[in-house]
Amino acid sequence: MAEKKHSVLALLEILKKYSDEEHVLTLKEIQAHLENEYDTVLDRRTIYTNLDILEQFGYEISDFEDNGKGYSWRKENSTRERSCFWRMPCMRRISFRRISPIL
Repeated sequence: MAEKKHSVLALLEILKKYSDEEHVLTLKEIQAHLENEYDTVLDRRTIYTNLDILEQFGYEISDFEDNGKGYSWRKENSTRERSCFWRMPCMRRISFRRISPIL
């Protein structure tokens, strides 16, 4: 069973795999994909929180306010792929001197 701390990444993969502007996922469909593919059961509040986290990292996700149906992966994410890794608060504290030999 995937741990709940990995649920943000699982949600990201589900949105990428099953949704786009023509294929919108409802909350229940997202929950079903999480359970079937990742053996993870999340309540709606956790999914809302995970969607907010993805948006904070720069991913554009269409929601009810945009389409009146559910949630979907916006094509802008695919055309200009972003690296959210360096936006993470924990990564901002790492000194480049410590990791430069690895690069």
